[in-house]
Amino acid sequence: VWGTDLWASDWNVMTPDAQLQLITTRVVKARRGIVLLHDTRPQTAAMLPSFLSALKQGGFRVVHAVEG
Repeated sequence: VWGTDLWASDWNVMTPDAQLQLITTRVVKARRGIVLLHDTRPQTAAMLPSFLSALKQGGFRVVHAVEG
């Protein structure tokens, strides 16, 4: 079972740019966390490369989570 710290709220209709702004603001404010994204949403798929770039530029790391 996984929990998340931050929602992308991507079940709401919004542009990829609006979603990028929303989730980037949430991550920066929290300074860390597990983000819930729904890759079946076209806006999320379109936003993802920019989000990953923003995370890198902000000094965040994307890590691989494994069972332990």
